[in-house]
Amino acid sequence: MNKWLLAASLLSALIVPAHVFGGGPEFHQVLLESDLSDHVKAGFSTIWHFTTLSMLINSAVLLMAAISRLDMRTAVWAVMAQYAAFAGLFAFYGMSRLGNLTDLPQWTAFLGVVVLAALGLRVTTNKGLA
Repeated sequence: MNKWLLAASLLSALIVPAHVFGGGPEFHQVLLESDLSDHVKAGFSTIWHFTTLSMLINSAVLLMAAISRLDMRTAVWAVMAQYAAFAGLFAFYGMSRLGNLTDLPQWTAFLGVVVLAALGLRVTTNKGLA
């Protein structure tokens, strides 16, 4: 078992309840209670839940990579790219719209998954295992 990939999977899985129970009331619920059109609300809810599902799937992929003997490096790279993009978006909008990196600290958790997964890939490469 690859402990780094397992740690990446666990962190990814922990982000999901933070997203649902922390971000839900702060972002999703506020938007649903706004005066925006039902069309905009439906679109935002779809994006919100798509994000939730993406993180759940990413957690599962990282877990499979941690316990599998199959070569899953490509899948891990895809998860890392997605989380790096999430981190970049939060950092970019934190800086460009809010002037800091602390009001949208989610980038740190996403970057943490990337770092842990990269360490897991490094271990698999050095051992010659997939």
